[in-house]
Amino acid sequence: MQEIDTLSDDHCFLCGAELNDCNRSVEHVFPKWLLREAKLWNETSHQLNATLLPYRQCLIPCCKPCNSGPLSSLENEVRNAFGHGAAGLDRLDPTRLSLWMAKIYYGYLRRSHSLQADRANPACDRIITASAMQSLHPLQSFIQRIRLDDKRGSTPDSTFVCDVYSSGDSAADFDWLAATLIGRPGRERLAPAIALRHKGVGIISLFEDGGAQKKLFQSTIDKFAGIQLHRMQFDELACRCFYRHSLMRSRIDMYHQVADGPLTAIGSFPLDGYTWDEWDTEEYAMYLFRHLKERPHHGVTKLSDVFFDGNRVISYLYWPDGTPRVATADELH
Repeated sequence: MQEIDTLSDDHCFLCGAELNDCNRSVEHVFPKWLLREAKLWNETSHQLNATLLPYRQCLIPCCKPCNSGPLSSLENEVRNAFGHGAAGLDRLDPTRLSLWMAKIYYGYLRRSHSLQADRANPACDRIITASAMQSLHPLQSFIQRIRLDDKRGSTPDSTFVCDVYSSGDSAADFDWLAATLIGRPGRERLAPAIALRHKGVGIISLFEDGGAQKKLFQSTIDKFAGIQLHRMQFDELACRCFYRHSLMRSRIDMYHQVADGPLTAIGSFPLDGYTWDEWDTEEYAMYLFRHLKERPHHGVTKLSDVFFDGNRVISYLYWPDGTPRVATADELH
């Protein structure tokens, strides 16, 4: 068994091929078609070290065969599906949509691995260390299906699609959230997940859960079928999913065998069944607050804006009786 190197800038992030002047290329973590549609080419994205990086510079090393072949095919499929809204993405093979979201999430962290945590101090470690990247080995093995157009087996994650209100302002209608470590200091838990909204569609992907949340909580998402979520409602939904994902005690393990290049097998299974730790209301409130505060348009500036009486968290998704809240026309605008 031969492991492929995907962390070196001289190797393709996907297949691990050694790069040279003839085969070297770069992959946009957020695809060019998406940056153009959302008018983000000259905008910046927040990095994990609180710095800004232009979206167009969010690049990772890639070989030309992967870039112009399987990655291009995947982007064309997803772009066409977005053109038909949530219904179009629902018709897309679920594995393909999961792979697209996984590529963005893994690519974002892979780009962070190439950046110093403190740009003024070249001797400091990377934003994402090599050991942290190695902990994402199951996800990296999953995205090997991109280059093989492999649809065998189950999709080892939970991906949800919902309707989100579209204002017609392409920049305002785009946003994304990525989850990494969640929890109180000293109790942080890895929760690989990403949410993205664009053109009236919201997507939430929770990786390495073996599809458990899809099986158990799809009915919760279905309560909002036909409802256009306000962007604050979508952010809350994503944070709820991310936090629950962080409480999962089990993670799937995935195996891929690389011999002379091609992937010969992929397998996944839950290690010890699907169980979750107890929901901590205050910890969830702190996590929700952190995300909402980073988005000034939400108007959340202090923890007490979302957390009350030591045990209550505000909800934009539900009324106090637990019924789904439909945002009014004024709220949507």
